[in-house]
Amino acid sequence: MTTFIPYELMFNHAGKLRHMTGGQAAFPMVLWADMAGRQAFQAGQHADAGLESAYARLAGLKVVVPSNPYDAKGLMISAIRDVDPVVFCHYSMPATGPEVPDEPYTVPIGEAIVRTEGNDLTIVGYAPQTTEIAKAVVELKKDGISAEFIDPRTLAPLEGVMEPILKSVRKTGRLLSSDDGSYSFCNCAEIIARVAEAVPGVKVKRLAFPDAPPPGAPEMLHHMRVDAGKIVAAAKKLVRG
Repeated sequence: MTTFIPYELMFNHAGKLRHMTGGQAAFPMVLWADMAGRQAFQAGQHADAGLESAYARLAGLKVVVPSNPYDAKGLMISAIRDVDPVVFCHYSMPATGPEVPDEPYTVPIGEAIVRTEGNDLTIVGYAPQTTEIAKAVVELKKDGISAEFIDPRTLAPLEGVMEPILKSVRKTGRLLSSDDGSYSFCNCAEIIARVAEAVPGVKVKRLAFPDAPPPGAPEMLHHMRVDAGKIVAAAKKLVRG
């Protein structure tokens, strides 16, 4: 799990130095932040998630969250080359997705990606929810619902990330967000707020972990965590309800 030992550095110095010196100095760096996952038997201290939101709210920082090995390598190279401080939030990820080339390449910071195209609703979520959303999209298709799945990849800044999300929501009229973080103040709540401001009349729904420490018992954790089944149920209600 990431610790908050470097948080004071990021809050008071890394993100603000360029602004405090009128552009005369900068603090280019990459903070690798190992994020915990919602795993059974680990209990509250080691099975939390969503702490990337603590960094995403800090002005001057860039925050990326890859969901597959290809994006991880490309975003890391982009982060190293960036002139601003970047927080690289790492979750355990499945060894799936595009083949990872041996040679260097970049994945742009600040650009979301449409994982699956659809017309009935827009689903937004990032690692580690991408695995559950991908399963849900397949199940929804079997039931005649076409979902467009967008992976933000970057949580700060959001300006470029919002462009494909807004385009998608204007097409579908519905937005479902799925977040492994806590329900209150999760990153997807910010995305929903921006969509609601820009697209009048849009129907929205937020799925996230309850505002409570994660339990150690697998049955209790499964009950609380957002999974493909919960995403499918929420999507059907949003489309047909």
